Amino acid sequence: MKIFNPTHQQTNAIEYGHSMIITACPGSGKTTVIKEKIRNVTSELPSYKGVIAITFTVKASEELELRCKKDAHDTKNSFFGTIDSFCLSEVILPFLRKVWGGDPSQCKIVKKLGLPYSNYISNTKSLSPTLEEIDSDQGFKRLYDEGILVMNTFSGLALKILNSSLSSRRYLKSRYSHIFIDEYQDVSLSQHQLFLKLNELGLISVAVGDIWQSIYEFRGGSSELLIELVSNKDAFKHFEINLNHRCHPSIINYASRLLDKNFQLLETPSINVYRRRIKGNLKEIGDTISEKICTWLKNNTWGLNKPKEIAILTRKEDSLILLSLGLKVDYRLYIDTPLDKIETECSSLFMNLLKYKYDQKNTTQEVINRTKIQFDLEGSQLIKVRKK
Repeated sequence: MKIFNPTHQQTNAIEYGHSMIITACPGSGKTTVIKEKIRNVTSELPSYKGVIAITFTVKASEELELRCKKDAHDTKNSFFGTIDSFCLSEVILPFLRKVWGGDPSQCKIVKKLGLPYSNYISNTKSLSPTLEEIDSDQGFKRLYDEGILVMNTFSGLALKILNSSLSSRRYLKSRYSHIFIDEYQDVSLSQHQLFLKLNELGLISVAVGDIWQSIYEFRGGSSELLIELVSNKDAFKHFEINLNHRCHPSIINYASRLLDKNFQLLETPSINVYRRRIKGNLKEIGDTISEKICTWLKNNTWGLNKPKEIAILTRKEDSLILLSLGLKVDYRLYIDTPLDKIETECSSLFMNLLKYKYDQKNTTQEVINRTKIQFDLEGSQLIKVRKK
């Protein structure tokens, strides 16, 4: 088993016990730092408390939880998940009735509004509405009254609840000691405001991100919000982790010079980054790449023996499908399935059941955990679901 030997930068970040911002480059081991901090914190907590660990994808959340629980470590009453799932299960479902009345557990959760409901929202164009926008547009309350909760409103709605409901604030303060948010450069303004609110409530707050990269700018994510936290020296201490452990030095040099023309190049024993221009349409490019792959495999270039040791990436899924039509070597296409594209509670359940059936690492409890928003089971009921 590989033993983790933290660098000086990583050690400083792991040992600091108050609210902090970690800016980290790709491959710097930031997830390992988060994991070590969570394990250290939870080992000292009573059984009824835990931490909030937020990631931007379900897959990243599952990986972080698995790493935190390695060697049977008890993470106590911690929450691992996306920010939307946290807002829904820990704030909206238990406490929205105190603000808007009704029964939020009976609402249908949608990712996108269709007609006629999309006409209810007249004043808000934001893809992630803030508290101010929710308050100023009565359409959100009208949707709720008709039994609809829109996922992109969860952060703003959770903040509204925390501002209005004393019991919600007491609950979070008694249940959780820390909040960790990874990939902070991708948070929207409403999510940023919620993070600051949780910090204001007294939760030790840790944000981790990369100022240079953001993949959710299309829906309001911005590295400027991360920079704002870094500059808030009264509330947060800034730590930087800038040593890339994942990539070859020539790759680091290439990427760093794209971002900073004055980057001091690292010494490298060889050049592992090449740029080639290939003429033709995507199918023809696939054919050309196939010829190169066959040559590499035949000559054992770079120690390659099988096609599965090679990955081909494209910017868009459609481009990948077209390129694959020209490939003359064995390949596996990793694209969204029809179930991924449906994006409903049922499709999510079916995907988890398929993972359970075909992936030896998945357990019945993991299926239940991923579906816990839909039902709350205890004792004998939980045993019956596991058996089924």
